[in-house]
Amino acid sequence: MLILSKTLFLGVLLGLTACGPSGLPPVEVPSGWSSDQEVLSTIQNRTAVVERSPDSAQAHRSLGLAFSANQVWGPASQCFRNTLTLDSGDMEAKYELALSLSGEGELDQMLELLIELVGEQEKHLAGRQTLGIELLKRDRLDEAQAHFQWLEDNDASFIGMLGLGEVALARGDAELAEKLILTAQKRAPKNLYIAFVLGQAYLDLDMEEKAKPLLGVGADQERPRYPSALTTEKSTYSVGYGARLGVAVALLNAGDYTRAIEQFEYLETLDSRDEACLVNLASAYLLANRHADSLATADKVLSFNPGSMEALANKGTCLMSLAKLRESEGKGTLADSLLTRALESVDKGLVESDRAGRLHSLRGQILQLMGRVPEALESLQSGILNGDDREKIYLLLARLSGVGGNLLAAEKVLRESADISGLRLESRFQLCGVLLQTGRGEEARAIHKRMDEMVENHPKTKMLDELLKERGY
Repeated sequence: MLILSKTLFLGVLLGLTACGPSGLPPVEVPSGWSSDQEVLSTIQNRTAVVERSPDSAQAHRSLGLAFSANQVWGPASQCFRNTLTLDSGDMEAKYELALSLSGEGELDQMLELLIELVGEQEKHLAGRQTLGIELLKRDRLDEAQAHFQWLEDNDASFIGMLGLGEVALARGDAELAEKLILTAQKRAPKNLYIAFVLGQAYLDLDMEEKAKPLLGVGADQERPRYPSALTTEKSTYSVGYGARLGVAVALLNAGDYTRAIEQFEYLETLDSRDEACLVNLASAYLLANRHADSLATADKVLSFNPGSMEALANKGTCLMSLAKLRESEGKGTLADSLLTRALESVDKGLVESDRAGRLHSLRGQILQLMGRVPEALESLQSGILNGDDREKIYLLLARLSGVGGNLLAAEKVLRESADISGLRLESRFQLCGVLLQTGRGEEARAIHKRMDEMVENHPKTKMLDELLKERGY
């Protein structure tokens, strides 16, 4: 691979002199540019720091981050150029410059800079991933594969494996792509972008029924990326309302509930009736086990939008979670009362939309806890019929269907779950258990073989292998 000379490239792009200037003025806000006052104030604050310390590479870099966080690409690029003029070894500024150049549409310059960056700092994960993606876009597949393979060999996340799967798709090898993407999905089972790429593989394999739901849920998902060393600082400058909301949702999806709550709570002070913010805040509170705050936030939404399906679902989920907690504490009467309230909330949501699959499923979970098994079965089945294909719902339905020894009913549900795209290892494991109980060990062994092909050396496959050997299969 050709690695451009640092001196040559930066000399052209940045206009370096032999010793460099001792200080540079701050990049100004473009004339005629307008934004909300908070964005402008943030940029002005960072500008003031540069004015006080014009020879500080870090000050120029922070000003660049303030611009780029709010997608003001031209000034951001110039700030990072200034940073590199003062400190040519700042690899993070070099990476941010590459991103800003992309925002400006200067894709060739971006690619050259990324090649240079990775050549100088091979362990820059964010830079290497972005380089791999850009090479993939240009059909330079051998080079892209080399970078994704390096990530797979040197990092434990799913990103390298996902990239290798995308390269296989680009080569037209859908069977290999499926195997690689399923392996990535095992490491990040809730990532919808991976589901989308898996759907593309299934489409190439003429498995349209498997492809359709995955392509639907993941079509608008952004590609998961490594954070850089400046990601956290940059997020603090994303002060436009929409930008902050995007950051908060990303933090919530990443499981960083504390920081997500901080962002949502700040946004609430800016717009106390933004339903998108509040329903996400209620979810974040619940995931952080702050049940009272979650309930209060859901009720706040319902005070101005009594028919909010999301808020009613949040409230029902929170009350169900509280009921489980109180039951574990031996407070059965209180748990029963909470379940009754949870059911009331969900039923109100279903009045607004009787085709909301997850609401039907939530109703089934609540009814199961209340001991109303026939009604729970009906609601869980309605949830699946209305698009809720989560494995945990199928597993609960299978368990309830098998009550009283009705193994054939449980088997039918587990087969349906296993046929849905994705790993579904627990469904396959439970299905093998049913097959063993009904004397069909050879079929269970065939399913085990498929599981082992999907994910090698998984604890579930090892456990099943031992069980099958004990039974003589």
